[in-house]
Amino acid sequence: MSKRRRLVLVAAAVVVLAGAAGAFVLWPRGTTAVSEQEALDDFRSRTEETRSASASDAVRSDGPAALPAPGVYTYSASGQEEVKLGPLPADARPLPATVTAVVVDAGDGCFELTVNLFAEHTEDTRYCADPSGGLTLDGHTKHQRIGALSPVATLSCDPGTLIEPGLDTVALSCDLSLDGGPASINATLAGTATRGASDELSIGDQTVEVTPLTVTYEVSGDLTGTWTETLWLTETFLPAKIERSLDLSGPATFVEHSELTLLDLSPST
Repeated sequence: MSKRRRLVLVAAAVVVLAGAAGAFVLWPRGTTAVSEQEALDDFRSRTEETRSASASDAVRSDGPAALPAPGVYTYSASGQEEVKLGPLPADARPLPATVTAVVVDAGDGCFELTVNLFAEHTEDTRYCADPSGGLTLDGHTKHQRIGALSPVATLSCDPGTLIEPGLDTVALSCDLSLDGGPASINATLAGTATRGASDELSIGDQTVEVTPLTVTYEVSGDLTGTWTETLWLTETFLPAKIERSLDLSGPATFVEHSELTLLDLSPST
């Protein structure tokens, strides 16, 4: 065999091995449920970090807003998501039978809700309430792991009012950015938040009054599609039920159809 041919074969082998190594690193690897103990550890760690700030900011000058009790809640879950980044294969990931959610007092009339769909997909949403009954979306962050990649999607809204007393529907204008994937992605979300008539839900052995709030976004930019989510909120703005239908495509694809229902109104701490 000639020296030139040997060099060509070596170079080809290197390319194949590099491709195989890249595929191994980036290939989707399934999901792992977040246990209640793991959620409790997260809650206790975050509560300790924010205890001082929460104690000083929890009550506003115009009176306290009703907020959900801090702790770990459990929801029954059904549905699945499908994620795809760039040339990687799509990964269909079913939700476990139950998922945990952590509520932390963020101070100044706000709280943060972390929903652990699974270890590879958690979401932090910061809500701010006021004594008049209004509610604002103060930020939303999705943390995902797909193979060796850990894309983070951040949603910021202005205005971000979800509930305004006296109005059934309010407009939302939001920007979405995604980093940590094959490329940075930006999109614009134009939406509405519509409050429905009060209803009742059975949670465990209790019946609780809830207000359905449906948020609908039209997405444009690097990603296009729709995102619709309905929250059945208790009087403290805790979601007693969450239904989501999301279908976004572009350099990344995110499809999700899920339903979460609260199992107990009392959190673990």
